[in-house]
Amino acid sequence: MPDVLQISPLDIQCFCNYLVGTAKDKGSADCAVLFCKVCVADLHINCRFYQFCRGMAFLAFAWGIFMKRFMTIALAASCGFFFACASAPKGADSASAATGAEANGDWDLVSFEKDGEKISVATATLSLTDNGDGSYAVSGFSGVNNYSGSLTVSGNNIAFAPNLASTRMAGPQDAMEFEAAYLELLGNADTLSVTDSELSLSGGKTVARFAKKALEGSAWKLTGANTGNAVVSQSGNITLAFNDGKAAVFTGINTGNFDYALDEKARALSFADGPLTMRAGTEEEMKAQQLFLENIFKTVSYSLTGDRLTFYNADGTTLLNFVKQ
Repeated sequence: MPDVLQISPLDIQCFCNYLVGTAKDKGSADCAVLFCKVCVADLHINCRFYQFCRGMAFLAFAWGIFMKRFMTIALAASCGFFFACASAPKGADSASAATGAEANGDWDLVSFEKDGEKISVATATLSLTDNGDGSYAVSGFSGVNNYSGSLTVSGNNIAFAPNLASTRMAGPQDAMEFEAAYLELLGNADTLSVTDSELSLSGGKTVARFAKKALEGSAWKLTGANTGNAVVSQSGNITLAFNDGKAAVFTGINTGNFDYALDEKARALSFADGPLTMRAGTEEEMKAQQLFLENIFKTVSYSLTGDRLTFYNADGTTLLNFVKQ
């Protein structure tokens, strides 16, 4: 129990109103009023005194009428201290849960510092998914390759599992150098902090800052669609944009606006049928439009990796692939 806690004036006032209203005689009421004035004047309450007052409340009962007045004060003090202690700031366990919940989601790297020096940032992303057991699935894009793994979070402290899995593609020299530094940070990171829209990872003298990804305000071009047997590349000009709570679609022939329901933390996404123009196109365009519409209304979840957006059905099967415009 901390030595000193801050009691809300409202807590004291509510309790003292009760004491004054239920006092059996004027003397007891006066004592209660005096206690209120003292507490409101100096709200820093010593919790060790709380234990003393609990004991004094029992003695007051035993000593009779004279001590009843003292008991009124002791009882008020005891309950006030109880309220104060119960409302004290929560500890690391609560902070841990809050941090994990806030970190859950998709993030874009916006700045990277190593040894106090800012390094030019390549496209890199971080996705965290709460496993519900104190660990988080990790995935993302590190500048050239995709990576995946896991980490545990305890308050602001984190630990990535060793040896993150990564694809083995080669890229430009500067992108490869950045990727090496980025993956090194993920291996050494020991601190995570989250604000409303920013996540920071740090380890040693390296700090990476990320901005929260959002579908709202983004635009995408279709690159692949599930035919029922496989995801087939799409070369047409089918696009999807999220603006003002509506999904604006262009099927390569027709335009429309669909309502959508989005839960970014759970990565849940679904679409409702909406108005669509009825122009005709070539046979190939009409087939591509039909395939797109069939799949978009089966969507229940999505993933964001780098500049790629993927829709999935309830079984986790890929339905549609997009690239950011």
